[in-house]
Amino acid sequence: MQQTTDFESFYMSDEFAKIDSYTKQFDLFEIMKVSRKELIHSDIIASLLNPNGSHKMGHTFVNMFIKALNVEKEGCQGMPFSLSTIISAINSNVRVFRERYNIDILLVFMDIKLVIAIENKIDAGEQDNQIKRYQECLEEKYPDYKQALVFLTIDGRAPSTADDNIKIPIYLMTYKTISKISELSRKSACPAAQFFLEQFIIHLENHMNGNQEIYELCNQIFKKHREVCKHIKDNYERCVIENISNLFNRIEHEIKKDPSLLTKLKIVKEKNRFDLDVRRDSWPEGINVKIYKHHWLGVFPFVDDKNKNLISSLCNHDPIPVESWQGYYYFSNNNNKDLDKSRWVRELGDEMEEEDIQNVLTKLETFIKEIDSTMNAK
Repeated sequence: MQQTTDFESFYMSDEFAKIDSYTKQFDLFEIMKVSRKELIHSDIIASLLNPNGSHKMGHTFVNMFIKALNVEKEGCQGMPFSLSTIISAINSNVRVFRERYNIDILLVFMDIKLVIAIENKIDAGEQDNQIKRYQECLEEKYPDYKQALVFLTIDGRAPSTADDNIKIPIYLMTYKTISKISELSRKSACPAAQFFLEQFIIHLENHMNGNQEIYELCNQIFKKHREVCKHIKDNYERCVIENISNLFNRIEHEIKKDPSLLTKLKIVKEKNRFDLDVRRDSWPEGINVKIYKHHWLGVFPFVDDKNKNLISSLCNHDPIPVESWQGYYYFSNNNNKDLDKSRWVRELGDEMEEEDIQNVLTKLETFIKEIDSTMNAK
């Protein structure tokens, strides 16, 4: 009885009500399901850094960014820019590039011969020798320039693939700094950009920066309801798995309304992995559409290693491997590099919600129609 009373007190507390209000806060990025997508964030930051952008901030944002390097020089790996270099970059002509030489963002100040590379990491790890390759690229492409690299992350960690022998400073910047720059720059933007920046700041505070007010509320709840917090922590993973199990069962139930479709659901609860393979009984053995929740929630058509000859015979192109799925190949007439992106439904699969069911079924229907069309053409 005491435990039930504790939970009631927790649920009815003012602190819980305030925390709950944060989860219901309008977040444009959450609605669009791009809250952790690096490409989207790089596009946004590159746009804001461009003084000729439609945001009408001029040099305000990029100036704030440059000044932040001087503020954060204590954590810089290597010799940071001198104050005179920072001052010379303020209001200087700058060209902003996306994915030039595979670098996320590149700032080139031609008049003062200064170049700054920005590598953005949210969830993804570094590729083999990635930062070393970028250091070498800056040395090769901009030999007469002053050079620096900004490693932008959520937690301010240092890169693991840098070469200490290459004398290019590496600044460790967090999204908290990007949030602060956005707030300081916002009033200089046009009205539409001000609204966008307001949403961007809310998004960063809620998903990237460890909102201080949320922390304080959680700390108050912890002090008053320590046992309840322990029970929630102990049962969190179990609740996540149960929620995803229910959603996958509902997806399978919807699929089985078509009697020509066969399903095979595999759940590995210890690894929090869900795989639902779907095939039409008239398809050649080995062709399936996979619905999965591992890290991502996604959907893709595939054949395995022993059946990959079906791709060349039916789709008329060489097998394209599925990224992160060894021994799996896309069964698709779409012979391009967008297949990895097209399978994505939700980047953090553990956050799967009821609304994702329809998104999954829509993707499944698209892939089934494509496979049916391929079979009918032969």
